[in-house]
Amino acid sequence: MDDDDDDFTASFAADLRLLCAGRSLGVDDRFALDSLLVSAERFITLFHSETRAGAPDRRLWQVRREVERTGTYRHTAAELAFGPGGDDAGPAVTVALDDGRTVAFRGSVDRVDRVASGQLLVSDYKTGKQGHLGDLTRDPVAAGKLLQLPLYAMAARDRFGGPRPVHARYWLLSGERSAPCFHLVVTDDVEARFRHVVGLIADGVEEGCFPGVPGVPTFRSFSNCASCDFDQICPTSRDRHWGRKYNAPALRGVVTLVNGDVPDGLAGSVVKRFVDPDGATTS
Repeated sequence: MDDDDDDFTASFAADLRLLCAGRSLGVDDRFALDSLLVSAERFITLFHSETRAGAPDRRLWQVRREVERTGTYRHTAAELAFGPGGDDAGPAVTVALDDGRTVAFRGSVDRVDRVASGQLLVSDYKTGKQGHLGDLTRDPVAAGKLLQLPLYAMAARDRFGGPRPVHARYWLLSGERSAPCFHLVVTDDVEARFRHVVGLIADGVEEGCFPGVPGVPTFRSFSNCASCDFDQICPTSRDRHWGRKYNAPALRGVVTLVNGDVPDGLAGSVVKRFVDPDGATTS
């Protein structure tokens, strides 16, 4: 790129930071946003012309569609922190389990919007590898591996209130994504599933149960070990070790999670598309 392109890139980045600073966008702001998207199209076109042939990035087209769909959304918060340790963080999200115990969570929500009906829409941006998100289509918490959507919905509702249910989604930004979005309506049944799974995890922690669960064999390892830093030093017979421990009473909760026993009606509650909480479903 030449100097003019460098100046344009710096200006575009500054405008984008201002736009994403977390302030609410009024009707007039949508004209500025549309102008920014036009600039973004030029920026992406320049990027592609310098790096590889092809049309402007399809992701920008999806962003424009999202802006057009969300003209009636009111941006409510960005980087909504909860629990101890964060700057300007709200209280921890405290989950009451069925047996009276409580578990407190801390974290940060990427984005919260309020739609025309008053319902909240929570977004968690995903830019890295996303293959594991497919487990959500069978279980909205993926057997305890993906708790964020119900948790973030609870954090937003605790902070801002409003009618139930809260909508929550993973908004996928990677060029290698399998879908634009994984969307969940956080109903009472979903929250009950969340509490049940958190209870099983808490049982294991309190009992000191941290077994290695390698999963099914793959070409050179096991399905649950592919991204683990200790894969190369764990025994190759780890599946047999797990098999010997499988029926131990102390591991009953872990086995329940591993087997994926999901209540009827929850499979399919996460859909792989954008969903407008006010009623329009889009791909």
